[in-house]
Amino acid sequence: MNKAFEKRNKKELDDEALAICENLLVHNPDILTLWNFRKEILLEFKNSACTNPEIDLEKLVSKELYLTEVCLKVNPKSYCAWHQRCWTLDNIAPKPDWDRELLVCTKYLELDERNFHTWDYRKFVVGRAGVSAKSELEYTTSKINKNFSNYSSWHYRSQYLPLVHPDATGERPIDRDIHIKELTLVESAAFTDPNDQSGWFYQRWLLDLQQQLPLVLTQACISENFTWVAFNKPVCPNDTALSITGLGDGKWKTCNGETASHVWIKDTQDQSLISYEQSKLSLFVNGELKSDLELKLVTESNDQQKMIGFRKPSFINNLNSALVDFYSSLLESVISLLELEPDCKWPLLSFVTIARHLRFESSRAEIYEKLELLKKCDPTRKNYYDDLRSKFLIEDKLSELEDFTGVFDVSCMELTALYHTQYLSLFREVNLSKNKLGKIKRRCLGNLCNLQACEVLNISDNNLEVTKVPKLPNLVTLVDGKCLAGQKV
Repeated sequence: MNKAFEKRNKKELDDEALAICENLLVHNPDILTLWNFRKEILLEFKNSACTNPEIDLEKLVSKELYLTEVCLKVNPKSYCAWHQRCWTLDNIAPKPDWDRELLVCTKYLELDERNFHTWDYRKFVVGRAGVSAKSELEYTTSKINKNFSNYSSWHYRSQYLPLVHPDATGERPIDRDIHIKELTLVESAAFTDPNDQSGWFYQRWLLDLQQQLPLVLTQACISENFTWVAFNKPVCPNDTALSITGLGDGKWKTCNGETASHVWIKDTQDQSLISYEQSKLSLFVNGELKSDLELKLVTESNDQQKMIGFRKPSFINNLNSALVDFYSSLLESVISLLELEPDCKWPLLSFVTIARHLRFESSRAEIYEKLELLKKCDPTRKNYYDDLRSKFLIEDKLSELEDFTGVFDVSCMELTALYHTQYLSLFREVNLSKNKLGKIKRRCLGNLCNLQACEVLNISDNNLEVTKVPKLPNLVTLVDGKCLAGQKV
């Protein structure tokens, strides 16, 4: 090693330096510094090749590729060796033989079909060689038919499926009929061995393969002292592509001090916007209307007037009738499997995912029962299932509401995390007492900044630090009994 460093410090970029690095790398392929030194040497040879006819770049490339193959026999998952191979072909090789490299990938995958480094390298080669996405999709089919329990091939398939079978309507990432065929394919794999995670992971990806919900205005308030708007997604006030009409001039800032947030606050107030006339706000993205929000005039107990608007939240896209039928059939299959394997993690999680997409009222209680079972059969991820349960409970509570300005009460529900607080910006009172909310800011306290209209906040009987409750503009009363000690707001 000292000799290699000495050569590098002296800028001696020659054959001897290559040999020194090679002798070290064949025993330990993961010394990144030596690979970087080789890059410097190879670039020097390439730059000198025009004036020195004795330099044979093809021969240099051949030796470098052979060295990476030797190193990959020592460690087939060496990031350094795989990267060196890619770099050499892209930067040194005069005419890369991509067909040969594709054969190398096939050979390596026959030796170890689960090595994700080889799959990544194959994608690199395919992109350079101009191999069609359809051909690669067919290749994954052959690998999956050979072995269902190959997560890497399922993952590789997910990258080419949207390219080969895009949805003509643009409503979803892949064609609807292909979507159903893929779910049928993976059902066979998952049910062959219920404890194998490969097929279940791919099924989960397919089940969640929905077009993202569009950006919409969810709530707004215009009063004498405050003006704010809430979105269903965090957005940046400095994004020039976004504009809101109906609120006059002025600049916006985030409610949490971050670059983006669900709630924007206006830095100036315009009382002329408060009127008896029904009005609305409009959200434009790149000049295109994305959503409207109707406003109405309300008079508070102190005779102050303000304009407010809200819409019922939507947490998931609606399924078309064909998918509803298929998901229902798939759910029945999962239920049948659970009768045989009642404590198997993957069908339990699949039940939760499918039932949540279907949104059948009859399945709601059973979803929570399955989450409790998951905590027992997969205790390592107990906190994840607790947070998922909390998310579902809050979504169910919000979905039941018709009014978003009074009291929001989720006390005594054993919540471990707060979600969707952008839909709580208009509530005057929020009761979070007697839960299991903890100190992790992004899951609990950090989300309270969206409660812009909250006058009474009850966080008692939680593991929260009172001093870290964010400053809320309208907060009058903070109930914090049995929380961690600290100065009250």
